Amino acid sequence: MPAPAHFVTWRPLPASTPTTTIPDSIRQAANGSGMVLGGIAGMFAGYLVGGVIAAVAFDGGDDYDQLNAAVFGGLIAATVTTPAGVHLGNRGRGNYLSDLLVSAAIGGIGVALATSTDNAAWLLVLPIGQIIGSALMEAQSMPKEARADASQ
Repeated sequence: MPAPAHFVTWRPLPASTPTTTIPDSIRQAANGSGMVLGGIAGMFAGYLVGGVIAAVAFDGGDDYDQLNAAVFGGLIAATVTTPAGVHLGNRGRGNYLSDLLVSAAIGGIGVALATSTDNAAWLLVLPIGQIIGSALMEAQSMPKEARADASQ
């Protein structure tokens, strides 16, 4: 019995279909939107996984202590996963270690400001600074040939 007429059947494309090549200057240029989106994805993954692990690991005390553990566990994990997301968003063309060092420095400064001023608002600004700092470092740590091609 044949298929009803409203069903679409799949037919392969002919072998002579033209392909499009991507110029090297576009392929090697820093991908700013990819870095930012990768950083956001890495940040969310870090906060989720780190917060859950820290909250589960910290069984004792009251709920307020467990919440603090989840927040700081998420901060620590996001410090590692945010630059990883930025690096993957740039297709791995920069230097992950330099991105990680920048993210850790920004994280340390943010936590120091939050604890010294007793103002947790610094912790809300911290992820944005980590994404921007990691993306800038990723773009700067790309090979010189890729940066030269991107500027043309």
